[in-house]
Amino acid sequence: VTPTSYLQMLKVFGNLLKSRRSEITLKKERYDNGLNQIEKTSGSIEVMTNNKSVNKLNELEWAQGLIYANTYQFQKDVVVIVQPETGAVVGVVDFTGLREKLRNNPKAEAFNGIAYHPQRNTFFVTGKYWNSLFEVEIYSEE
Repeated sequence: VTPTSYLQMLKVFGNLLKSRRSEITLKKERYDNGLNQIEKTSGSIEVMTNNKSVNKLNELEWAQGLIYANTYQFQKDVVVIVQPETGAVVGVVDFTGLREKLRNNPKAEAFNGIAYHPQRNTFFVTGKYWNSLFEVEIYSEE
């Protein structure tokens, strides 16, 4: 190894460290934000629509100050959007059409996975034994 190639190698390594450091910092910020939200939300809340309690919730995701939760209460592939301070359902997203996009997947079961991607402001959704992961944007129809 010549001194010049050694210096080039150090420079490349330094650039890799910088890019990796920013990636790790971003992940740490997301993790810390999630912990802060969990610490603020102690106990439990009752989730309500206009006329009904929603009690079969799973796969909770905190995003944009709201809770996005899969529910199997309505026998449909839906996510309810919940105001954490009040428990009020402020939106419902129907993902029924996604099942049609699954290819050759007879073992597909319940729709039950949601994760937020803050950099792209999108969500990843999937289901139990689904062979596909979908990236979706959730927005208001207003």
